[in-house]
Amino acid sequence: YKAPRGDTGKMEYQVVYDSLWSRIVNIKPVGRLLPGYQYSLDIPAFAIKDIYKRTNDSIVNTVSLPSDEKLSKLTLDIKGTKGNYIVELTNITRDKVFRSFRISNDTILEFPYLAKGKYSIKITEDLNNNGVIDTGNLKKRQQPEKVRLYSLADGNTIINIPESVELLQLVNLDEIFNPVKK
Repeated sequence: YKAPRGDTGKMEYQVVYDSLWSRIVNIKPVGRLLPGYQYSLDIPAFAIKDIYKRTNDSIVNTVSLPSDEKLSKLTLDIKGTKGNYIVELTNITRDKVFRSFRISNDTILEFPYLAKGKYSIKITEDLNNNGVIDTGNLKKRQQPEKVRLYSLADGNTIINIPESVELLQLVNLDEIFNPVKK
């Protein structure tokens, strides 16, 4: 890592294998990532082999965390998970996805470093767990996967995030996808 004042150092990391796909490996830092710091991951050539014994080229990935105090954070506490879902933070026209998560159990999702603005939460019921919104198949008589927008208590699907706040939203997927009709 490189600190804002130019100091450099090394950070520990852990290798975590994905619970659903054994071929996916996540490299996660141990400890907290600090605002204003620049982090680099440098994997030398021939360090990783795939199932066919092919090796990697060198990989260098650098990430800088913003140090702006005006940025906000949105946290979703998700309950009622029955199956696989894709949760996406989008702009209000829903044509740009800022962050996306695939979940299969109750969890807490964090969307840090958000600029002041209006956002939407799009949730897709991913029945076949392929990470893609399937539109259905007329020949096979297959219905499209359900897509819902998270609604606030007043029914509005647009979340207005002001500067320098941390918002917590409680999301019950069972209520969103299986509403009780009166």
